Amino acid sequence: MEEWGMYGYPMSKMLAEAEELERAGERRVLSVNWLPGEYWGKANDVATRDSIRVFANAIGDSNPLWMNPEYAKQTVFGGIIAPPLYLNCIAPGWGATLFRRVGNDWVQSTRAFEGLNAGSRWVRFHEVKEGDSFTVYDVFKGIEVKKKHGLETEAPPMLFSQTDRTYENQRGEVIAICSMRGVQIMKPLHQKGTPPVHETEEFKPYKYTDEELEAIKHAYATEEKRGANTLYWEDVSEGEVLKPVIKGPVITDDAVAFMGAIGLMQRAYGLRLLFEGKPHRGYNSIDNTPTGWQTMHVYDTMVYGQPGGRNTPTIAGAQMETGLSHLITNWMGDEGFLKVLDCQHRRPSRFRDTYWCYGKVVKKYIENKEHLVDMDIWTENQQRMKHTIAKATVKLVSKV
Repeated sequence: MEEWGMYGYPMSKMLAEAEELERAGERRVLSVNWLPGEYWGKANDVATRDSIRVFANAIGDSNPLWMNPEYAKQTVFGGIIAPPLYLNCIAPGWGATLFRRVGNDWVQSTRAFEGLNAGSRWVRFHEVKEGDSFTVYDVFKGIEVKKKHGLETEAPPMLFSQTDRTYENQRGEVIAICSMRGVQIMKPLHQKGTPPVHETEEFKPYKYTDEELEAIKHAYATEEKRGANTLYWEDVSEGEVLKPVIKGPVITDDAVAFMGAIGLMQRAYGLRLLFEGKPHRGYNSIDNTPTGWQTMHVYDTMVYGQPGGRNTPTIAGAQMETGLSHLITNWMGDEGFLKVLDCQHRRPSRFRDTYWCYGKVVKKYIENKEHLVDMDIWTENQQRMKHTIAKATVKLVSKV
């Protein structure tokens, strides 16, 4: 029987540590002063007008409700609010570093389990308003082992982790809970390094025609935001199709804008090496310099030296999720409220591709006196390949 693990660390030990951490059920409050070895910590304390505007620009959403004080003053909110997934700027909603308490200190736990972003489930209760400040805390919910489906009897196990990140404002209100899910595929414990990855049709560069680029420009130029034109629950039909929102072609500028806005690229030089460096992160194969944690998410070339065994850089899953939230806010208008966004990343999203965000209403109903709409939403690239799929629940205004 093959023994599985990661970085020479046995899976059995990893699971034992995870079980102990889950059983402890400790709530760890995040600080902007990250612990040594922590990468997924709190980035900001306060939702400022500038950071809301910078985030909206970074996700390509020019809704005046996020950035125009005079417009926002005339709405039911009386001022600027943030896009639904803005809380990524307070503390990113994926990839929590796992810690356990030892006396009065916190030390890193289940160190060999990092995991790729499998998708996040956001449950929202209130809007974020300009000037709100936040307390953020994590509770680890455990690791589940799954076997890959297929003909291979000895296919490597997949480990799925979940950490719930809760955001409370200065009034003690829970604004949102983000269930962060990671997946890590085990490899034989004795295996050194990362096996080579061969180019497939899926990852070959795509060359756009002039007609395709013109269609992309037209889609941007004709984007529709409902805004102050209220969408009433009674006017929604099951089976209704949302007008798509487009993102791309995604290049380095787009990725760096997003990573900078949410605070995952805010330490440089010695601070980066001392706080973020880990021996197993790998080194650039060309010049032997250490690879950064987000290098694979901010370069659309191969300069990072394939530290994760991928044959192409990929766009952060959280960045794809913001495209889906943009689709929903365009459709529901200023007075709608996105209650739940539950995303699953089914395949890597590569640079230079263009992603169309689609949606369809599947159900409308009344629950606890709220007028709700459920929908299926997803992204497809220019070759019609699906990448992120999601389910969403929106609360709308009723005429009665």
